[in-house]
Amino acid sequence: SSPSGLTIAAGVTNRSDSTRVIRSVDRLYVHPLYNASARNYRHDIALLHLAQPLPIGDNERMTRSCLQNLNASTMSREDPKNG
Repeated sequence: SSPSGLTIAAGVTNRSDSTRVIRSVDRLYVHPLYNASARNYRHDIALLHLAQPLPIGDNERMTRSCLQNLNASTMSREDPKNG
């Protein structure tokens, strides 16, 4: 879906920190099996696509994350492996 007015502050744990990097979210990908009314928090995850990239490397508090390759045919039945 297309979020309206949703922003993130990256690279900080306190919103008032002057080193924060503010970005608008232009796309929201909610897990297709998420059900807010179920109240069991299963599949309670979403990915936020930012309108502009983050300056990885310019801020020591931001870093890249590496995920294992995922098989699209098993994604709805298996969780990604740790590490």
